[in-house]
Amino acid sequence: MVSYIFMQVFINLAGVSGIIPLTGVTLPLLSYGGSSMLSISIAFGALLAVARRINNERKDTVK
Repeated sequence: MVSYIFMQVFINLAGVSGIIPLTGVTLPLLSYGGSSMLSISIAFGALLAVARRINNERKDTVK
């Protein structure tokens, strides 16, 4: 998840600064667009679900 966001930010900023050609990758959480917002929301949802499951497993092992 973090690498997904990092790569989007890197590609966008490198394209804007002229280091690489522009590819059309949106800046996560800042760019407006339905498909971009949908994909980042799904990715955050998956990350939160994994974090919740790990947290619940830790609580079960501590008891």
